[in-house]
Amino acid sequence: VPPAPEGAALADLALEHYDALLLLYGLELGRRIARKHLGWYLDQTDNVPGALRAEMMTSDSPGRVRDLARSWFSSQPSRSAA
Repeated sequence: VPPAPEGAALADLALEHYDALLLLYGLELGRRIARKHLGWYLDQTDNVPGALRAEMMTSDSPGRVRDLARSWFSSQPSRSAA
């Protein structure tokens, strides 16, 4: 089993999924559907600030969501043991 993606790789995966949902369902419905998926991706990291989660879940701007996701996931330390 390959290791679960972390950091920038997790950001890439989550944003690829986000963009695919927007493309498939359109902007309005896609944003609503994508919110639960974004929440699941956030759950893969520790100590997600409530304000960050709230802004990602409620933002009407896909660009803002992408910026927040890229910044958050890329800043997370690796979970693998040293």
